[in-house]
Amino acid sequence: MRLLIFPFLLILPLVGQPAPRKKPKPPAANRAPERPFIADMRAKAMRGQAKAQFDLGVSYRFGQGVPQDDAEAVKWYRKAAQQGYAKAQYNLGVCSDTGRGTSRDYSEAVRWYRQAAEQGHAKAQFNLGVSYKYGQGVTQDYVEAYAWLSLSAANGEAIALKSRGEVMNHLSPQDFERAKVRERKLREEFPVRKLKY
Repeated sequence: MRLLIFPFLLILPLVGQPAPRKKPKPPAANRAPERPFIADMRAKAMRGQAKAQFDLGVSYRFGQGVPQDDAEAVKWYRKAAQQGYAKAQYNLGVCSDTGRGTSRDYSEAVRWYRQAAEQGHAKAQFNLGVSYKYGQGVTQDYVEAYAWLSLSAANGEAIALKSRGEVMNHLSPQDFERAKVRERKLREEFPVRKLKY
């Protein structure tokens, strides 16, 4: 009988004891240093270099070398966009359009698309044209949509042709003439530049 009690007594002290604690994660300051390319990019971004700010935003957007963080991406896009960096303006417009990393705001999206579009950014021109086509963030205007989509297509955005064709179905002959005049004016004001992405 003593042999049966002895194993039972060994288990009893373990039942009432708390589970062993896991080691806490080290604070952020104690984590491994940033990769050299991220540290270099961050240093340039902190000094106000727009391209580095944009690149850091892209890194946060896709989690490349840093944790994925849409809000942090928007922060860096905004810094570059405010300096007139077209790619950042376009990306900030997309973030505002979709609500990714910031609140959804079509008017804000149009504002950033327009700034990038006026610098020859074909995708921004396309998105601005689509905004006019559907009346998102602006009053619906097929004439304006046609003109921006035409400029986008001239800058190499092939999908703009399809969307422009859809817009043409909504234009009367008089509106079509107005759209062609508006397109010519846009081409004079913002010459075709075909920016590389």
